[in-house]
Amino acid sequence: ERTGLTIDALSRCHRLVRIPANPAYSSLNLAAAVQVAAYELRLAALGVQAGEPVGLLHGNGVGFAIFVHAITRVGAMCVPFNARLTATEIGWQVRDAGVRAE
Repeated sequence: ERTGLTIDALSRCHRLVRIPANPAYSSLNLAAAVQVAAYELRLAALGVQAGEPVGLLHGNGVGFAIFVHAITRVGAMCVPFNARLTATEIGWQVRDAGVRAE
């Protein structure tokens, strides 16, 4: 971006987010930042409260890390579930951890 937001545009913002990025990988930084920000906004829209357990069923990879950070960023408690468990086993963990199902 060659120019930033104008003072007028900034004055209309409710929240400002600064995400440090590596200039060598600007598109990857942007993609990751968008995913995290979108997930945080989604959690906020669902009414996730600080300290509330949020279940995470995701395979290994970058996506897992993104979701863990997004969940903890909103102050919730990440409860990861092993993707190799059966639905019944995951159900037990959901109940035991107090994760609300929606």
